[in-house]
This record gives sequence, C-alpha cells and structure tokens, in this order.
Amino acid sequence: MNIKWWLIVLNFHVIHSVGCEDPTGQSYDRNRDAIDQAVSMDLASLPVDRGQSEDFEQMTELGDVSTVDIDLSSRDMDILDSRLMDEPIDMQVPRDDTDLYAQLRIRQGVVSGSHSILEDGVLLDAGASVRWAIDDAQIPLGALLSISLKGQVWRVEDGRVQISSNLDQDFYQIWGNGLFEIAPVRHRYEDWSGNTYGVEALPPILSWPISETLSYIEITSINGGLTIGDLYLHGTHAEELAIQNESPDPVIADQNVEYISCLPAEDCDDGAGLNALIAQVTEQAAGRSIDIRLPSEQYFAQSPVLINRSDLSITGTHAPSPPIWKWSPYPNSGQTWPFIFRGAGSVGPALQLVSGIEYGQRNIRLNQVLDEQPTWLRLSADDFGEVPNICINGRDVERRNRHQRQLFKVLEMSSDDGQTLITLDRPIFVSIPEDATPTMTPVSLLTANQISRMNIQADCLASQSDRFAEANCQNQEVIDDGAVLSLYTDGLKMTALSAIGFGKFTYEIRDSLHNVVENSQMHHPSAYGSGGQGYGVHLIGASRTVISYLEVNHARHGVVIDFGSSDSQVLNGTFSDMNQALLDVHGEASRDTLIRNNHLEQSSIGIIIGGGGRTVHCNDGPRHHVQLNRITECGIAVLVSDETEKTYVQSNHLYNNGTHVGSAYGAHDIQVERNQLGSTTIKAISVGFEGTRDMRVRRNLFQEQCSPDEALLQLNGAERPEFVDNMWCPQ
Repeated sequence: MNIKWWLIVLNFHVIHSVGCEDPTGQSYDRNRDAIDQAVSMDLASLPVDRGQSEDFEQMTELGDVSTVDIDLSSRDMDILDSRLMDEPIDMQVPRDDTDLYAQLRIRQGVVSGSHSILEDGVLLDAGASVRWAIDDAQIPLGALLSISLKGQVWRVEDGRVQISSNLDQDFYQIWGNGLFEIAPVRHRYEDWSGNTYGVEALPPILSWPISETLSYIEITSINGGLTIGDLYLHGTHAEELAIQNESPDPVIADQNVEYISCLPAEDCDDGAGLNALIAQVTEQAAGRSIDIRLPSEQYFAQSPVLINRSDLSITGTHAPSPPIWKWSPYPNSGQTWPFIFRGAGSVGPALQLVSGIEYGQRNIRLNQVLDEQPTWLRLSADDFGEVPNICINGRDVERRNRHQRQLFKVLEMSSDDGQTLITLDRPIFVSIPEDATPTMTPVSLLTANQISRMNIQADCLASQSDRFAEANCQNQEVIDDGAVLSLYTDGLKMTALSAIGFGKFTYEIRDSLHNVVENSQMHHPSAYGSGGQGYGVHLIGASRTVISYLEVNHARHGVVIDFGSSDSQVLNGTFSDMNQALLDVHGEASRDTLIRNNHLEQSSIGIIIGGGGRTVHCNDGPRHHVQLNRITECGIAVLVSDETEKTYVQSNHLYNNGTHVGSAYGAHDIQVERNQLGSTTIKAISVGFEGTRDMRVRRNLFQEQCSPDEALLQLNGAERPEFVDNMWCPQ
C-alpha cells in the first residue's frame, strides 16, 4: 500500500519501545480474558460538543439496516415501556441474580417466516422469528432478567434483532461471532447514551425487570443471515455463567494411526512417508475417519503432504513440546507447502441464473433442470459497476464490484417448468445485476479435516534476524513456500500450530468455506517484499473464516483479507512488529469483516481497509467492523482508503500513535464511535484528498485534545468530519 503521502504529512516515526505501558495505568491483559461487561466512567462533567437531532438520526444508521415492523395487533400482548424502572422493585428476589433460570431448546420454539432448519439451529431470513413459551415458575418476580443465546453471527448486521415479550419489546444486538457460541444480547450502539469509552465500553446487556409473570419471548431477525440455537434466561449479573462455552471436543476418529519419522536415515523424506501412509489407510478405511498421530520429536520433509480425502486429521502428539516438522524441499520444487489440503473443486459446468441477484437473496432460480442436488455451489460473476475515479489509472483498472467467488452449501432443491430452485445456507449480501452474468458452479470440498499441534519450520535459520529483508536461506526454495494450504475445503481447522521461515503466506486459505485458524503462531518469514511475501494468514476468495487467538510477530502482515473474501473474522489476536499493516483488508472487494478484541502494536499501520494501494488494487466492499482493539505505536492506527465505504470503528483503545483514525482517497461513510483516544504525535483524526467524506466522530473520549480543531488534520479537499457528543481533555 502506498502510504507515502501519510508518512510525509504526518512526519511519522514508529516508536520502537517494547512493553509500553497503557497510559491509563492498566496493563494489557495478555491472558486474553473475555470482556464481559461495561465499566462505567463518571465523565458527565466533561465538556461535550452537541450535534443537531437530525444529524444524530443520520449517524445512527448501521450498515444496510432496515427496520421490520412486527404486527402485534393479532396477539394478546401488553407491550410495556422498555426502559428500566427508576426504583428497584420492592420485592425479595427468590434467587440470586447470578442464576441461570432457564435454558430453552431451539426445538421448543415455534418458527415463523422464511427460515431453514440446520443441524445446530435455525437460519432466519429477514423478518423471520422464533417464539418460546415460558413456564410460569421459571423466572422469579423481582428478578432483573438478561438473555443470551447460542448462535452464529457472521456479520454485526446479522445480529440485529427485535426481542418481544408480554413485558417488553425493543431492538437489540446479539454480541456473537461465527463460532456458534453462546453470546449475550446487548443494546445497540445507537440506543446507548452512557459515558464509557474504549475496550471497556460495551453496550449494556439487555436487562428486564420482571414485575409480572413472563409468558413468552420472541426473537425476530431484522436483516436475515442469523442462525440461532438454544435460549438462556439468566440474572443480569450472570453474564460469565451465561456465556461460558464448552471447550471443543478433541479429535475422535474411527481409526488412529501413528507415523514415526524416518530420521536419522540420510535419504529421509517424511513427506513422502506420510503420503504413503495416507494412501494405505485411505484404501483400508474407506468411509471411516482417520487421525494420523505424530509422536516423534522431529520430522524432516522434502515432499509436500497432500491430503485429498475428507475425515482425516493430522495431530502432533510428541510431549511435552509439539513435534518439529522441518521443511526442506527438493531443488526446483516451485511454490508449494509442506501440508496441502485440497478438494476436487469444480465438478460441473457453471449454471446460469434466471435473473440477477437481489441483496439478501437466498433462494436462487437456475435456468436449467439438475439431475441431482449439488452439495456446494460457488458464486461467480463478471465485474460490474464503475471504475472508481481514484483507481482509474491503476494497473488493472478494476471495477468497483469484482472477485465474486463466494461458497455456499445447498440446503434444498426443487424443479419445475425447466428451471431449478435452490436454497442456500447463507444469504448473498451483494446485489448482482443480470448483465454481470452471475453463475453457480457445483464444487466438491473436503470436509472434517484438521491439522494441529505442530511446529512447522522452513529450512532457513537466517530468517530469525530482526531485519525486514529477504533471508539467505540454506534452502532457497522456501522463499516461495507457505506452511499450510487449504483449497476447496469446508470446515478445515488449523489448531495450535507454529511456523517460522516461510517466504509467502504461512497459512493460506483459498476458495474455502468455514475454515478456522485458532491458537496458532507465525513469526520471522524469510521474505517481506511486495507482491505477496511474509504474510501470517492470507485469505483468497475465502467464505466465512474465523481467525482466533493468532499471534504474529515480525512479519510483513499478520492477516491479509483478499480477493473477494467475505464474512472474515479476526478475533482475540496479538500482532506486532511489522513493516506494513498489521491487519490488511487488501483492496480487492472483500466485504463484511469483523476485527474484534485484538492487541496490535509497532507498525506503520495497525489496520487498513482498502489496503492494496490504488496503483495496483482499489476499493474493498462494504461493512467492516473494528471493535474492542488496543492499537499502539503505529503511524496510523486505523486507516480506511480507496473509496471503501461503511466502516465502523467502535470501542477501541488507541494510544501512542501518529494518528488514530485516518480516511483517504475517497473513503466514505465511516463511523468513529465510543473509542478512547490517547496521545498522538500528530493528530487524533486525519482525513485527506478530495472525495473523502462522511466521517462521523461520535461519543469518543479524547484524552489530550480539547476541541475538534485540536484533534483534526484535514488535507487536500477532504470533507471535514462531523463531531458530535464527544468528551474532551479530562483532567
């Protein structure tokens, strides 16, 4: 990404001190505890800038949100005021308010509206709802009731719901992610008026005073795309109890097989040996799941291990430390990986749609009759839309909407009148016109694969230098290699891996669905240059990916979200010491990203959205949420660029940066809200270049700036941001 103008204007210098203290006096908790509740700050006496009410209404829009009016006239309900009572109920609560009062199974609910029944829950389309009847004795009178539910929230917009009962009705936010965990129900940002800021500033949880018998609860999806399971009713102070999720089960396979290293044999190639074992057990255990265990302390591989069957896991079992898998490929191997999980990919011709695709559509009509229901389909389309002005002289001159390559599972199929109607497992949250020729191609993906608990080392001791320069490796082949490739897989898990010395993309997920990278590490690649080198995780056309508890230190990028990837989530990670952006949404029309609860430090940029640079790449798609991150010692903490739109920077703690939030080259519709903004070397907010517009800076705490003029750097025709209800320079 070309950030030359930022570096010149900001006179940026990266602070290289290690172990910097949080200026609030609170050290960063590297144990990665979940943030459970908001911590109040009494800042009512601080100076406030007040905006007009009509401006406030405009600012409260969140993404492509539309309100669904629920007709309650035909139901016997008495809808009360949803505000909390000013006085406590004069009644003894029979149970402690940390109790879990009831768990209501999803199968006990009654579903209305368009939906699909999944293995773990119910997928609700916009306006669909689930209603549970409540037993009279389940919730004690006088309780303060909160709600959590087990669900899957790929987009923040998916988690927006209306919750109704005979006691209350209001709009809320399910605070979940893509891991199908138990998540609390909170108020929405736009409905929250309290004075808290930064990573402690979560919207308050739903809290209903139970003044009379609760008889039912109904949850209605506003935007669709929400999968919900069981409902948990608990006391308002029982959040830890309610959101306690079970640890994932260890791999339990039908057959466990050990592979012992061929070391110390001089001609040892554990890659070839493991391939032979996989071929043998695949033939012997057709249709059965297999876990291959690696008990040796060290392995030496010159050939890549190719996994092209489902239900196969590879687990390092050496104790106490994970086994080392040393990678030293044969000469002239070309770009490859020590471990390749690869499905078949396309298994049929591209299928033509009857028409274009409407935003949020999940039922797709094909212009032919299919003999059998495909398991997965891959969406493709021609590029469409205008070429953004800022990118019109770029290398590829790309249109605004490009790289449509989303993967779906097919839930239902029916045929009539020479056409086929298919129902997908996820709405398509992009409108595609008919003249862009959208198609659906049947694909075959691997399923139920996992690779875990290994230390994968490229043959390159020189990579352990702290310079950002290509290493002189013992085996130069590793400069072009990554560690693990996932291609055409569904549900692959990379767990408890560490890797060092690979020059390309250490963990690469390409054209795959539902992949998870968790509790893993990467550091010190063997190359850092342009053209794609030195990445921790690289997503290429990936659909619904979760990267959780990843640590990347000393690399080019920690995570790169690229080439039309959608529903990507980076959660609870630690990223530091890089020569380019720590997290990079790479300017190739990726959309619907969640970056939450990470610690980032020491780089030119912390998080960039629209990050490829207009001479090579251009805009990203919409709806990127940056929440609850601590970012320090960066030239720019969060930068939105290249005509990217709909970005939400909320409840972050940004301190000791050159500038905290920047917008450039036509980026627009940016909400900066509830952040704690500490010291800067230049300005807290920076905007640059004509066409950059629609930034709303609302309800933030500016710790060192006392007015918008002190906080803002405005350059080269960029529109001035709107400042509303911020707190300025507390003493």
